[in-house]
Amino acid sequence: MSAEIFSNIYNGPFKRYLLLSKNIGQDVQNQSEIADLAFQAELRYLEYSENFKKPPSANIVLNPIIHQIDKTKHYVCSDPSLGDHINVVSQSIGALMWVQEKDPVCYLEEILSDAKTYTDILLVFFKDKELHVEWVEAWLETLNDLNNFVRRRYPKGLTWKGELEIPNSELLQDLTEFQTLNTDNLYNEINKGQTIQEALRRLNSQNVVQEEEKQQEIAPPPAVFHRDGKKWKIEHQRGAEKHLTINEAEPDNVLYIYDCKNITLVVERKVNVIKLDNCEKISLIFRSLISGVEIIASRDLKLHAFGTVPSISIDSCSDVNIHLTKKGLDAQVVTSQCSKISLSYPMEDGYYKTFYIPSRLMTTISPDHSLRTSPVIDE
Repeated sequence: MSAEIFSNIYNGPFKRYLLLSKNIGQDVQNQSEIADLAFQAELRYLEYSENFKKPPSANIVLNPIIHQIDKTKHYVCSDPSLGDHINVVSQSIGALMWVQEKDPVCYLEEILSDAKTYTDILLVFFKDKELHVEWVEAWLETLNDLNNFVRRRYPKGLTWKGELEIPNSELLQDLTEFQTLNTDNLYNEINKGQTIQEALRRLNSQNVVQEEEKQQEIAPPPAVFHRDGKKWKIEHQRGAEKHLTINEAEPDNVLYIYDCKNITLVVERKVNVIKLDNCEKISLIFRSLISGVEIIASRDLKLHAFGTVPSISIDSCSDVNIHLTKKGLDAQVVTSQCSKISLSYPMEDGYYKTFYIPSRLMTTISPDHSLRTSPVIDE
C-alpha cells in the first residue's frame, strides 16, 4: 500500500535526517520539527486517498500539508552559520506538494535538481565535517526515495480509490492537530450550521486580524520591498524578514538591495542587474543575469549563481564568497579596495574548490618608464 511505502520513507532516511538535525544546531532542529509535521500530514493524506473518495474541495484536506510547508519555508534562522542548512530544506520541502501535480515525476525531478544545487553550496563550507555530510545525505535520500515512490506508484498523478466520504470528525482532528486554530470556536461555528470550509474561512480571517494587531503592537524597523516599474527596491530589511523571494521579475528588471542585514534573498527568474549597497550578512541566490552583479561597501556576503553571470563588480567590500556553477565559469570579476573575496566553482571532476582573489598588488617601473602591476599571491 502507498501509505505503508511512504511510512517506510518517513521511518527511514527522514527519521535519520531528524536525528542528525538535533546534533547540528537549534535552528536546524526547530525547522526539522516543522518539516516532521508536514510529512505526518502527507502520510495522513495518502491514507485518505487509499480509503476514501476525493472530497469536493480537496484543499480542505491539503491545508495541513500546505500550512506546515509554508512554516518550514519561512522559518527564521537566528544563527547565520546555519543559514545554508535552512535554505536546503526550505527550498525543497515543496516536494510534498507532488500530490496535486498532474505530472508529479517532472515536478519532483526539478525539486531534486534544485535541492542538489543547494546541498552543493552547503558542502562547499562543510565538506570536511562528517555530521553535516551525513545530514545532507539523509535529506537527499529522503527526496530520492520520495521521487522513486511517486515514479512507481503515481507517474500520472495521485488517484483516490475509495467510495466513502471522509468523515467530518476526522477532518476536524487533522485540521486542529496540524494547524494552530481555536478548536472551541471552530466547533461553535460548525454547530451554527456552517460547513467546515465556511468555518475555517471565518476563523482564518479572525487569525489574520489578530496577527495584524500583534504586529502593530511591536512595530518592525522601516523596511522596503517594492517594485517600481522595472526597478525592485529591497531596503532596510533585517533578520525578522529573513527569507525573501522574488518570483515575478522580468529580464529587463534591476534589483537594488540597500542597507539590508542578515537576510536571504532568492531571485527565481532571470533579471538584468542586481546591485547591493551597504549590506551585511546577506545570502543572495539567483538564476541568471543579463548584465551582472554590482556590490558596494558591503561585507559577509554569499552569492549563489545557478546560471550565467557576465560580470561581477565588487568595490570596498570584505568577506564575499561567490558560488558559481558550470554555466557561470565565463564570469568576469572586477574588484577594487577589497579583501577576502573568494570564488567557488566546480572542477572537471565535479567537485567544488574555493580560490581567493588577491587583494594585494605589486607595482614596478618597467625599463620604458611605464608601470607594471601584478597580484601578490600568498602561498
